[in-house]
Amino acid sequence: MSGKYPFLLSPGRVGDLELANRMLMSPMTRFRVTETGIPTDLNIVYYGQRASAGLIVTEGTYSEPRGRLTPRTAGLYSGDHIRAWRKVTDVVHQKQGRIFVQLCHGGRVSHPVLQPDGALPVAPSAIAKTGQVRVTESEEEGVRKVDAPVPRALEPSEIPEIIAEFKRAAERAVAAGFDGVELHAGSGLLHQQFLTTTANRRTDRYGGTARNRCRFVLETLEAMSEVRGSGRVGVKIAPNFAYNGTDMATDDVVETYTILAREMSRLDLGYVHVQYPPWGLFLGPKDFNPIDFIRPLYRGTLAGAGEFDRHTAEAMLAAGRCDLIAFGRRFIANPDLPERIRQDAEENGWDESTLYGPTPEGFIDYPTLDEVRERASHAARSGS
Repeated sequence: MSGKYPFLLSPGRVGDLELANRMLMSPMTRFRVTETGIPTDLNIVYYGQRASAGLIVTEGTYSEPRGRLTPRTAGLYSGDHIRAWRKVTDVVHQKQGRIFVQLCHGGRVSHPVLQPDGALPVAPSAIAKTGQVRVTESEEEGVRKVDAPVPRALEPSEIPEIIAEFKRAAERAVAAGFDGVELHAGSGLLHQQFLTTTANRRTDRYGGTARNRCRFVLETLEAMSEVRGSGRVGVKIAPNFAYNGTDMATDDVVETYTILAREMSRLDLGYVHVQYPPWGLFLGPKDFNPIDFIRPLYRGTLAGAGEFDRHTAEAMLAAGRCDLIAFGRRFIANPDLPERIRQDAEENGWDESTLYGPTPEGFIDYPTLDEVRERASHAARSGS
């Protein structure tokens, strides 16, 4: 290997897929789809601009109408969704990129105004999440939040139905041209709710013990793997990310995720994607690194996420602590991030005020390195 960042820029692998580099574009909700979760021309441009990532993982995309968690989050449950996403994947593939869709279900992170027929959102137990939920996201009204409702606990017979919906969503992902699927089992959404003692008080086979709490995640991954093999399935976990009311004692975290990681090894997944949380949302002792915790437990490709820059990412890969690195805001601000790293060039900064919302600004207008240099050259010529 040669160059300053040989590990980041060397080819990677997910299942049977070869990746151009070991850089993932992290799944990031941007609120740029329609109110009913259909991608638009903006999304086609956005993902196409970033096709040089080794693997793009889309924003969280709900698998069925009950899974809707906020306004303007993406969906994949209808023919309109499939056709719109197909335009995105076609552009990414035309640029020799790889793209997975991240499938999710909001569970209790929702509200009746977002649910079919105004029904209560569903969850493992009838326990409201702490804080508020979004119910409006528009240019006219801005963001409106209300207190989170008490959800309805799923009946035992309903859980297999939701698992089956994820399998059907994985089938729709094939029709939409995605290279694979990632299950979102973090951020306090439904799958993490089942893992978490403060959200899951069930006493049936999906609750009570740590092994039972893992069952919903594992059965969903197994169902998704039936579509075209486990190597085309990834999963994102966040063992100590205290988000959306997913608080757990450290002992519970260790027991639960030890079982989960070992069982996921048996499934031979494409990868496991581990979130290192920001300190303000960090559970447990400060020396608990979830990536290092999962590494010896999971036999397979491990992706790490957690505000890495090119230097810390290269060091993680060089040390063998993970196999792939996910970048979030850096890919927002730098659509050509791999090339900037290849040239060891300066990165654009990002504008926090435009990360979320329905407008093109802060979404598709960040310049590439070539555009930055061309603007600088033009300014120099104009000034001379």
